[in-house]
Amino acid sequence: MNDLKIVKICGMLCIVLAVLAMLNSVIGTSFGYRFLRFDPTDESSLIGLQHFLNFLIQVLFLIISTLPMYLALAGFYFYGAIGKDRWARILFGVLVALAITEITFLVFGSILLLLNSLEIINLFEGKLRNFYDFWYIQKTLRFYILTPFISIIFGIKALATRKVNFSMRLVPIFAGLVYLVPTYFVHYGNRPDAVPNLLAILIFFGLIALYFTGALGEGIWAKILLGILLFIASVTIIVEFISIIFDLLIQIVAVGNGLAGYVPGFVRITGDVMAYLLIPLSIFIGVTVLIKKKSNVFVGLVPIFAGTYFLLNTLITTFAGFDLPWSSISKSFQFIGVLNIKQINWCLIAVAILGISKWVRPFLLTVIPLNYLHVVVLFFILPSNIENLISVFVYSYVFLLIVQNIFMYYIWSVINDGKTKIKPWLAIAVGLIPMVNSLWFLFLIYKYPTAFNEFIDRNESGTDYISSTPFTVYLVLAVLLIIGTWIPYLNIIVGLLHLVAYIYLIAYTCKQIQGLESSPSGNAF
Repeated sequence: MNDLKIVKICGMLCIVLAVLAMLNSVIGTSFGYRFLRFDPTDESSLIGLQHFLNFLIQVLFLIISTLPMYLALAGFYFYGAIGKDRWARILFGVLVALAITEITFLVFGSILLLLNSLEIINLFEGKLRNFYDFWYIQKTLRFYILTPFISIIFGIKALATRKVNFSMRLVPIFAGLVYLVPTYFVHYGNRPDAVPNLLAILIFFGLIALYFTGALGEGIWAKILLGILLFIASVTIIVEFISIIFDLLIQIVAVGNGLAGYVPGFVRITGDVMAYLLIPLSIFIGVTVLIKKKSNVFVGLVPIFAGTYFLLNTLITTFAGFDLPWSSISKSFQFIGVLNIKQINWCLIAVAILGISKWVRPFLLTVIPLNYLHVVVLFFILPSNIENLISVFVYSYVFLLIVQNIFMYYIWSVINDGKTKIKPWLAIAVGLIPMVNSLWFLFLIYKYPTAFNEFIDRNESGTDYISSTPFTVYLVLAVLLIIGTWIPYLNIIVGLLHLVAYIYLIAYTCKQIQGLESSPSGNAF
């Protein structure tokens, strides 16, 4: 099987599984998560079989919701976006190892729950409860949160390799960040002290990227700085491993209080020191970039700003006890964690490597109506209060952000011939800015018919011009929806018309793009 077929299989499976994961979440929140499960009773002679079938169904949906990211990045690798050198193969090996590890964790936890259901073990008492909480709840959760960073690393490797266009190189980075931020809010939104950990990881990846892009030069100082970065990463990993071992000893074997109190405390201090070393190192690397003049001034200023911001954020959250402004909306992001809509986000990578309306159009025309229907269901089944209203709004907002970014990246990539003013990466980058992205999306819709027709004229592809009418109708309804949001009945009518206009806009645009996909002018992918 050649690489092109593998790319298509990975991309298509990513889209299908992401939609199934979303559908499972929609059904679960609408009808209850027991809707697709058996309800064993003590009187039933098949109670053991029913528990086992529930176990198989649970494992199936866990795997379905886990695989989209790994399939998308596997397709990205076989597409050749990160090259085929030794580092690319190592990175792919790490991806496979992460997939196996995460699935093993999930299956192991499900087996424990099955044994508990069959009353073979009592999972919620004594040391076994500590074991379950430690491995399945604490460590699996941490592992689950950190796995999207592999997507960012893929993007960094693609930037350094330069095998595909610039917009496609950024796609895994955008996908990783869009997935990571809501996940972080769900689990750590009420813990300001945890934010520096996220900043440290992002800064570390950024500094590594500067080295591989040549911004630090190729001399001995660049290699020394890379060595320091790798040293910090190695010590941090070792510290984390030691922390896991001593946590296990404390919870399972009950090591003496003196040792149990000292070693984890020492480990935590060492880990903090490693993270804080990134502050001066980031600033120093930024200055080095400016001195070497291997890149523009902006690239040098970014690590300086990142290090300074990391320092200020650490001082505020650690010593002043200041509550971060977003911690109050952490509960609103619980819907995103429960509904698993973040899996749809990995379809951005799948769309980038597939690049054909044959899959993009049915994907978008499936998930958008499903989302609208789900929002309506949530309004009916949830208690009517301001907290639930905000939660549903946040859920809908994040989902539309993800889908709009996929749609915008796709349609602007098709006409990206180097002369189109709006690049695909710019369409997504501005689309990630909260609140601004809504206006930006309307602006992109407004500009697209003109940009598409100018592309046709430049390349003389013979494809029919695209009509501006569907775009204008959508924009008018979008403005009316904003104005009439709080007007009873009007908002419902305009909302339904807006949905119909949006679906038609996607179907029409993808149909017009099909003419370019068979033309040498459509060279974006």
